[in-house]
Order: sequence, then C-alpha cells, then structure tokens
Amino acid sequence: MASFWDLDGKTRLERVSHLIDERASDTERWRNPLHAEGALDHSRSQRVAGIIPPGVSVLDLGCGAMALKQYLAPGCRYHPADLVPRSADSQVVDLNKGEFPVGQFDWITLLGVLEYVFDPLAVLKACRAAGSHLIIDYNSQWLDETDRRRRCGWVNDLKPGELVDMAIAADWKNIAVLKVVDNRYMFVMDCNVPRPPLELGLKALWQQSAPPA
Repeated sequence: MASFWDLDGKTRLERVSHLIDERASDTERWRNPLHAEGALDHSRSQRVAGIIPPGVSVLDLGCGAMALKQYLAPGCRYHPADLVPRSADSQVVDLNKGEFPVGQFDWITLLGVLEYVFDPLAVLKACRAAGSHLIIDYNSQWLDETDRRRRCGWVNDLKPGELVDMAIAADWKNIAVLKVVDNRYMFVMDCNVPRPPLELGLKALWQQSAPPA
C-alpha cells in the first residue's frame, strides 16, 4: 500500500482538495500502517503523559499506534479511538461525520488530529461534554501557505488565538497554551481546577482569546 507521502505534491493537493469538497476523512491514508505509526519520535506522547496524573481514565482520540499508552502513569485506564480499528478494544469513529466515542473520561487527548477536522468547534464541544480535561497538539505552520498545508493533508488553518476562541466557545476554561516547537502548540484545558502554567516550553496561561504580544 503506497504511503500518502510517496505521492507527489500535486497529487496530494488534488486528493485533499477532493476530500474538502466532500467533507470526508482520508480513511485510506489512515488505514495504512505506515501512517498509524506516525513519527518515530515519541517525545509528544511522553510530554503529554507527563501532564496526566495517575489513576485516571484517558480517551486517546485519534490514537494511531497508541504510543501514549506506554507512557501513562500507573493506574491510568486507556481508551483508544480512531478512524480505523487500532486494537480489539478501540472505538471506531469518524469525527468528520459527527461521530464521537461512547463514555465519560477524566482526560481526552487530540494529538495531531484537529488539523484533519472540518468542524473543530463541534469536536471541542463533544470533548467538553465527555471529559473534564483536554490536551490538544496542533500545528499552525505555514498559515500563509494554504497549498502547503493541504499537501500535508490538513483541512483547516487555525492560529493559536483562534483555537483558544473555539475552546472558550465550547466552555473550556483555564487554558494553558504552550509552544512546543516552531508553530506547533499544545493546549491544556482544565474546566474544573485552575492550575499554573506548565513547564513545557513557552509558559503562558491564557484565559482569554488574545495571544501575548
């Protein structure tokens, strides 16, 4: 099975443009085990697992190869969900069809997922209804180069402040926005207990939509 990245840029752009017209997920791409594995660097999963306390339930939404599972603290109950089956116990959902995993969870993670979603606000609202805490990793690279983002498969183009606006609209509060690298950001949302800025790169606690100067 050919990898998405084996395709030339023009073909990838045409493929993603068609998906946008159809408002459809790229099931074929994510069925490929090469893409399920994702990056060999597990630093993102390790960083996220370091935030989540022991003994809680965790919905890994868009779980891919389920790298997060191996780094969670003892006693955590891991619940994987993705566009295609990843394990015997994974829930299969298509966020672009308005589907969402069944259950209530202490923590929900969306790591490199929202870039592929046509209605991010709806997903943020669904997460708010199903969970108490949310961690998002989102790539805001090349916002002024739409075709370049489309060639990555990304179907939306959110500035950090715009994503925060959506989170606030979805009733998330105490939103920590942390710069990971370049224009990749992590958003930690805790609707119950205020917490100080986290030690993950740029320390900035946002409780409003405006980005820091």
